[in-house]
Amino acid sequence: MTAPPSEVSAAVVSRRPPRAALRALAFGSGFAVMVLELAGARIMAPVFGLSAVPWTAVIGVVLAALAWGSHLGGRWADEGRVPLSAILLAASVTAALPLVAAPLPGFALTRIGFIPGALLSALVMSFARRISRHRK
Repeated sequence: MTAPPSEVSAAVVSRRPPRAALRALAFGSGFAVMVLELAGARIMAPVFGLSAVPWTAVIGVVLAALAWGSHLGGRWADEGRVPLSAILLAASVTAALPLVAAPLPGFALTRIGFIPGALLSALVMSFARRISRHRK
């Protein structure tokens, strides 16, 4: 026998986090994305400068990654599973990227040129953490 709809909706509402916590989470995640965006541009700056090309590459890659992450997160939420260990692993890889990816822009510039090198640098620095997220 199932519970009446009013009891079920009351149980669902009681499990929701408070709005202040959701706002703090949204602020914190937005802040983290902005920090990663600025760090990526600063890593590329000595090689590509701070012109429109590297900024366009970084912003475009960040927006694509946000769209992909939102899609994936929505699917996981609909399925009722949140792989916390994979998320923490991706966060750890993201934290290490500035240390590991520093020589990448110079290599990309000498091998494939200015615009493709900027795009490749932004892609690798952004999507290396996304790839680690999908390991099971």
